[in-house]
Amino acid sequence: MELADYYKKRRRRQLIGKAVILGGGLLLILIIAWVFFWIPYLRVVNMKIEGYADASNVKIALADYLSSLNKFFLPRNNFFLLNIDNIEQILKEKGFDLPEVNKQIPNALLIRFISTPSLFIFCQDKSTCFYVNAAGVLGGRAPRFSESPLPELAVSGQNSAKIGDQILSEPQTQFLGKFLVSLKNLNIAPFQIDVFGNKDVKIFTKEGWYILTSSDLSADSVSKDLQLLLSQKIADYRPRLEYIDLRFPDKAFYKLKAIN
Repeated sequence: MELADYYKKRRRRQLIGKAVILGGGLLLILIIAWVFFWIPYLRVVNMKIEGYADASNVKIALADYLSSLNKFFLPRNNFFLLNIDNIEQILKEKGFDLPEVNKQIPNALLIRFISTPSLFIFCQDKSTCFYVNAAGVLGGRAPRFSESPLPELAVSGQNSAKIGDQILSEPQTQFLGKFLVSLKNLNIAPFQIDVFGNKDVKIFTKEGWYILTSSDLSADSVSKDLQLLLSQKIADYRPRLEYIDLRFPDKAFYKLKAIN
């Protein structure tokens, strides 16, 4: 064997040896890292739930996800691997009202349910309804009432909304929140509110007439115009009222039903 061939084979054996050692080291590191994620101390087993009466229902809703493995065959409930966005999404999809999820070192999960007053009920179909809070956000599931305790809201273009979605803009929610208070003070009970586009609003009352207005306007100004119209011009004709149009600044129009 020539000396050059000898040294060539020797270098090849050395390279193979180093590659084996390096590969073995990397494999050992991967095994140690994989085992690390299975350490019981770092598995989320403590669940603290605030703002919800039946904590067991929340735990049941998350049980399958927390006991499952990810695509690397690692436990999803490992503290470092646990995705709180997924937890929030699962709870929303299962009808829980606006959860706020945080991890607490080393193995706890804090789930806080934000309680906000509901102003409306929003129904996508005959069986799927949600409460809508003062921020215009869909909260928990609502039953389908024969006579709703809150006005039913219909919003154009919102056919597939889900819990946590904001279906009303900030100007719309501010306007409706103030205007509904004014209606209550005037003994006007709305049972349905239709919102069209970015501003137009149609409010149906239990007396059988409706109000047309716009969320672009000041709720205080619209309320004053409505009060003056009802007390001074309509007065005793209120039982014959068909609608009031308050969509224009400093103007108000109304129509009475014809006498049969």
